[in-house]
Amino acid sequence: MRSNNRTAYAFLLPYLLIFLAFWVWPIINSFIISLHVTRVNPWRFAPLANWSRLFNDPDFFNALKNTLLILVIQVPIMIALATLMAVLLNSQALKARGLFRFAFLRQSSLVKSRMRLFSGSCSPTISVSSTNCLKQ
Repeated sequence: MRSNNRTAYAFLLPYLLIFLAFWVWPIINSFIISLHVTRVNPWRFAPLANWSRLFNDPDFFNALKNTLLILVIQVPIMIALATLMAVLLNSQALKARGLFRFAFLRQSSLVKSRMRLFSGSCSPTISVSSTNCLKQ
């Protein structure tokens, strides 16, 4: 393996470890727990107990139908509208293009400043944090 690849993997390693620990492992662990009856102590391995109860529940199929309906209808509409807005905001024919960009993107920049303010990192009672906040 070349040194460039090793360097790239070294930079990716922290992300991959966090991804495995907080995303992949909980999904695997939840699936393993779903194969047990957890209403008794100690848990009893019964692979079909929870899954058969799930597939016999009409509320599950109703929720699944609603989710798929939202997926099929809302997601394409949202993607189309987002693409249309991006094309319009990037159009040379749009007058006051900077103003419209500011109106849309202002919200994301304000969220960061609000989070910083309410998390205490810009607290006026803490002199070190407040001077760091003013410098940025």
